[in-house]
Amino acid sequence: MTPSNSSASLRRALRALDEAGIPHAYFKDPAGLGQALQGGPKDYDLLVAPASRARAEAILRDGGLKQAHSFAVPPVPATSDWLGFDTETGALHHLHLHALLPTGKDALRDYALPWADALLEHRRLHPDHQVWVLSDALNLLILLLRTCVEQKFARHDTSPWAPTAQSVARLLELRALASRDEVLTLAGALLGEPFARGMASWLDPSLSGTPAIHELMRLRPLVLNALKPYRRFHPAGAQARRRTRQLKLLAGAAARKTPLPLPPRRRGLRLPHKGLIIAVIGPDGAGKSTLTEALNAWLSQLIDTRQLYLGKGDPVSAAWQSLARAKWWALETFTHRQRPPAPEVPAPSPGGELDTPELPDLDPDQVLRYTPPPERSAGRQLMRDMAWVSLAGRHLFNTRRAAFAATRGALVVADRFPFQASHLASGPSIPSDPEQPLNRRVFALAEDALFKSLQNTPPDLILRLNISPEIAWRRKPDHDIVDIASKALALQSIDPGSATLIDLDATLPPEVLLNQAKAAIWEAL
Repeated sequence: MTPSNSSASLRRALRALDEAGIPHAYFKDPAGLGQALQGGPKDYDLLVAPASRARAEAILRDGGLKQAHSFAVPPVPATSDWLGFDTETGALHHLHLHALLPTGKDALRDYALPWADALLEHRRLHPDHQVWVLSDALNLLILLLRTCVEQKFARHDTSPWAPTAQSVARLLELRALASRDEVLTLAGALLGEPFARGMASWLDPSLSGTPAIHELMRLRPLVLNALKPYRRFHPAGAQARRRTRQLKLLAGAAARKTPLPLPPRRRGLRLPHKGLIIAVIGPDGAGKSTLTEALNAWLSQLIDTRQLYLGKGDPVSAAWQSLARAKWWALETFTHRQRPPAPEVPAPSPGGELDTPELPDLDPDQVLRYTPPPERSAGRQLMRDMAWVSLAGRHLFNTRRAAFAATRGALVVADRFPFQASHLASGPSIPSDPEQPLNRRVFALAEDALFKSLQNTPPDLILRLNISPEIAWRRKPDHDIVDIASKALALQSIDPGSATLIDLDATLPPEVLLNQAKAAIWEAL
């Protein structure tokens, strides 16, 4: 990979550290360096000296990176997580800053190795990527330690410990590149002469295949013995912490099956102070669902992110339509009756374009006061009113879940958001008319109370997609153009309150619109 197709934001941060005279190096296996430089889910593990850590963090902060928190329990000492945004490509990247080398069986990271100063004395400039990395001898030594300690390098189908074939193959590749004398010198300086003497036989170039695996299995007890001084916990304490963490994960999985406010998923990074509730709104045909799914896919690569749907829909009509489909299926199966044809969707003209219906002038006051017309029967009206109140209660429950997750540092991307301005802006649906029957007045009061409670948990960022009714109707010709125009007008009248409102042009190409939304979210983080 050349510097041109890697993250420009990450390279600017590394260049700023160089200009400040802070020694640093990527300390993981160089085989993953190219992917780490691109950004996305692969983090960039950067090693700095403990004395330079505070200066390095200040430089990253001044360079536009934002600090985040990981789900490591307990936190790994002398480490910090940083998020960056590449405006050129729209990609997020994760820089993991270390002043100690963490390693261990799992996320607990049982060991913290204080070797940063010694390792940085043996760094070199990578010939292809032009970033600082450790020498081949150190890369071999560190990967060998991680293979013997970390669970992901071990086979799970054998009772005695054994490394995976892929990890052994990579170790043999690094062994061919490293100098034997340099490896033994560094092994003796970092882990002691007994370990260096035991490692000498594994460095024999003729050793490969199964004998190399057996020799590595013989070497593992020496590795664990040499790492004992760097344990973070007593073995019994580490086992207790590991069991506690497993119980917390099981409790979290069980809690997701119950109607309770949920903590953030233990996946991805959290924001240090408070997360965000991001609402994507717009009329039908603006591309709300498409943009919401794209933003969720982009953010969830690195950040703990939830996706919610907060539209109104019509649960009663959906129930009646399901019953109607079942009725016509039975009639077509057991009788000769045929269901009536579906409404015709406007067909394109001979020129290949749809003839746009004429759009009448709309009265803004009537649009804001609009509520669904009453039903023909009292029974169906009762069902519909109960459904509207139930829907408002479900929205209140979901927005409180979203607010709870945001207080824990998670992000929530909501497709639509209920505003009290109008029914067409996902607001109240039952009119508060004193002349209507008593039961409707009761339902109207209940729905209004729920929507007032909804306003206590507003979104932090509103992305409003603006589009002309004619273009939106061409995207969804099965919709009524008057309804599309009315919703667009109602959404222009919402009160954002304390939220940041960003207007986006929904007629832009999808990739341009997505990049503008990404930039707005990054500014709000």
